[in-house]
Amino acid sequence: MKLVEMSVRNYRQFEKADISFDEGITVLAGANNSGKTSLITLIKSVFNDEKSIYCESDIPARNMKDWINQVYPIFEVFFTGV
Repeated sequence: MKLVEMSVRNYRQFEKADISFDEGITVLAGANNSGKTSLITLIKSVFNDEKSIYCESDIPARNMKDWINQVYPIFEVFFTGV
């Protein structure tokens, strides 16, 4: 299998990114904290057969409040039964 392109939405540093990979070698280059390791981690988790561990650091900080507002009621019902 060959990875040709990918789209990333709301993952760590990436709000929206469309990435195309070259026919030969693709080099990831960028400043510190620009998302190189996050991108590699995401690719590894997509191609890994094992279940991925979802972590709060996977949620972009700018979306954290919205995410909490959406999932809190689900957890509340689950743990309290109300």
